[in-house]
Amino acid sequence: MTYPSPAELLPHGPEMVLLDEVVEWHDKRALCRLRLREGSPFVEGGRARSAVALEYMAQCVGVCTALGSLERGEPLRMGYLVGVRTMTLEADYLEVGDELLVAATEEYDGGELGSFACTVHRRGELVVAATLSVYRRLDDDGPGSCADR
Repeated sequence: MTYPSPAELLPHGPEMVLLDEVVEWHDKRALCRLRLREGSPFVEGGRARSAVALEYMAQCVGVCTALGSLERGEPLRMGYLVGVRTMTLEADYLEVGDELLVAATEEYDGGELGSFACTVHRRGELVVAATLSVYRRLDDDGPGSCADR
């Protein structure tokens, strides 16, 4: 199956869309891929601190919720990362050239509030895991609606 690109799903400028592609999506789980490149945001001296994976995971959550909205025929909504309940870093750094698989699985849907279990794997090994809490605007009016994109 072919999915829209992350750039079509996320309300970010082109330089801040850090995911390269959506690999798969089913209902409440998204899997995305990215290759860490020289010149990417947060890369210095050929590497990035593994904590930057928090942004990769947040973007994967955005992809997951956007695809769900599209499937239901709803407009895309702005979302905000509001908390990280747990985060495990198994590596200090990510290296330029690393191909990363980022997964986000919805664990709780309370309407505007949600919780996602997220992971980042490199060469089949877990490098980062976290549980993210997010706020999603549900109204059609005012800032936060992505319908005009």
